[in-house]
Amino acid sequence: LSREDDTFISLDDRAAYANQIGADLFVSIHGNTYEKPVSGTETYYWDESSYKLAEVMHRYALEGTGLPDRNIRRTEFRVLVNTKMPSVLLELGYLSNAHDEEKMLTDAFQERTAESIVRGIKVYLGLDA
Repeated sequence: LSREDDTFISLDDRAAYANQIGADLFVSIHGNTYEKPVSGTETYYWDESSYKLAEVMHRYALEGTGLPDRNIRRTEFRVLVNTKMPSVLLELGYLSNAHDEEKMLTDAFQERTAESIVRGIKVYLGLDA
């Protein structure tokens, strides 16, 4: 966990911290925005060593959010490129979409989604027994 509040940490510092502590995985959690009406959950990865993590995490993120599937995408996001371990960036929904935002700001959505993300991590690491 790189932070416990809304304090800004630079993208480079987030990746550097994960590398420094020798993290097994890097999971970055976000709320997306876009100027056009869009809804849904997306998962991003950069290198092939992260694709399997992206598949697992996307499946569980979708289960948690209940929002439309906007797919897994390979993208050169800074935090994904600069980490040395399997890494994904989860866009759980769109804060620029009133329906998504309303859901995302509820305790129930946040708890359910957090639990799904934890399940995904456990499954990926083989700790789901």
